[in-house]
Amino acid sequence: MYMNQSLSTQDSRTGFQERFAELLSALGISQNELARQLGSTSAFMSNLARGKSKPSLDLLEKIGRQYNVSMDWLILGKGEMREAPEIDGEFLQTIALRMELARLIAIGDAEANELSNELLGKNLRIEPSIQSKNRYQLLHKLSSKVNECQFSCELYRKYLPSSDHDERNRRVLIQAIEHQQAKLEDPLTALLFYSEPSDHQK
Repeated sequence: MYMNQSLSTQDSRTGFQERFAELLSALGISQNELARQLGSTSAFMSNLARGKSKPSLDLLEKIGRQYNVSMDWLILGKGEMREAPEIDGEFLQTIALRMELARLIAIGDAEANELSNELLGKNLRIEPSIQSKNRYQLLHKLSSKVNECQFSCELYRKYLPSSDHDERNRRVLIQAIEHQQAKLEDPLTALLFYSEPSDHQK
């Protein structure tokens, strides 16, 4: 299983021997285990580690596919061992909205349950003019999740390449706190994100 690590840019002159050792360290496995997983021999892996043998292109491609390793890094020593995976922000938003809807259903929100049934039955009311107050308030609650997902994607892309996980988590927390505090600084923004409907509005 690949450890969630990202390595610094390598000089193109760095030999495969050094990169091979770095790969084993990142994967957290032994030469023997790598040989087993790749269908090779321990002796050949030992020769690779000592620089006595050169890997075939087929083997390099297999390593690249199986462990999501950049071929540019593996062959030439250029770039990072792993490219930061792309994140589909729109799909993440779709998931977050439905997770929030499910949470509201779980705590007994009747309007959320009705909206869920409409979504599953593909009979969704989309005309704003015919939306009830309850439906409008529900959509207002869900709308905050859209912005949160967009911000989460930004943080993901920004800090994923960091190899220092503790520092990465610290920076994410700082950014998240600053993000929430910024919303409180503008009274209208705070009203939109944090106000709950009064009893006579429900």
